[in-house]
Amino acid sequence: MTLKELAQRAGLATSTASMALRNSPELSRITCQRVQELAKELDYTPNAAATKLATGKSGMIGLMYTRHGSAFNARILEALDAWSYQDGRYFNSLMTYSTRNRAEVLERFMHQILQGRLVDGLILASQMPSSAIIREYQIRRLPLVLLETFSEKTNCVHLDNSAGVNAAVRYLVEKGRRKIALVCGRLTPLPGHDPSRVSKDRFQAYRQAMDSFDLPTPAKSIVEITYHEPQEGREALDQLMSRFPEMDAIFCSAGDNVAAGIHAQSQARGLRMPDDLALVGFDDQPIAELLYPALTTVRQPFQEMAGKAWELLLASIDQPDLEPRSQMVIPELVIRQTA
Repeated sequence: MTLKELAQRAGLATSTASMALRNSPELSRITCQRVQELAKELDYTPNAAATKLATGKSGMIGLMYTRHGSAFNARILEALDAWSYQDGRYFNSLMTYSTRNRAEVLERFMHQILQGRLVDGLILASQMPSSAIIREYQIRRLPLVLLETFSEKTNCVHLDNSAGVNAAVRYLVEKGRRKIALVCGRLTPLPGHDPSRVSKDRFQAYRQAMDSFDLPTPAKSIVEITYHEPQEGREALDQLMSRFPEMDAIFCSAGDNVAAGIHAQSQARGLRMPDDLALVGFDDQPIAELLYPALTTVRQPFQEMAGKAWELLLASIDQPDLEPRSQMVIPELVIRQTA
């Protein structure tokens, strides 16, 4: 069964049948569904290579992030996958790339994707490309959306980190906490690694929130972590207990995975939460409500963020000359038992 034969059976031009299979917005939903049902009935499978040659489209959406094992990236991938199935146009067509948070890998992958037109559009999570690469994508008309990172130069969907951090600090202060430590992502990147603007944004928001309550933020009360793993949380608590033992709360802006490590080490040390030590995480990963006591945390609306990024990307694929747009998502403090 060829595309031409499928089109004849559907009573359509070959180009129209091809558009229907891709859920083109230029056709009615009824036409697209009719052609897709007929294709399924006739066991028609598009030739990916021929489709790319004929249309200049790969039929794929790219998702580039720091590493496959990250809990944050897993939630974003799951949410984008759900949106792809709901939309239907690029269902089960996500191509993932891991940079291992290395700046030179980010540059190389983005150039390879652009030169080979490997995807129809790229979502870049938690990383910031150079202005030159952003401009190159615009000139070559390959849609790009930044996710979790803000830029005025290209499409982006970013979290209001200040709102989330302020909500966490304010809540701790209202609960009577005054010596609030911070566990955050690296503020100064390792050699060759891509700097995290998110970590810096949350650190600055923490300092500002503490200043607003006239509370000190000595260097001994701040621990930076690198890989966002639970073991780093265990080690962070040990460091804070040795150099800032007077603390009465920890805000872990580095994510719930790290907060889970802090949680486990607190229990190993015999600390009661929240009586001896209050703890607030960030993200609202599934583990947060499974811990005992359950973790108070700042919720990132992953589904909403992914949906906005998906819509921006598809709009840019359909209209490559659209002006860049930015959308901000507001986080929510989820109060449980650790604070």
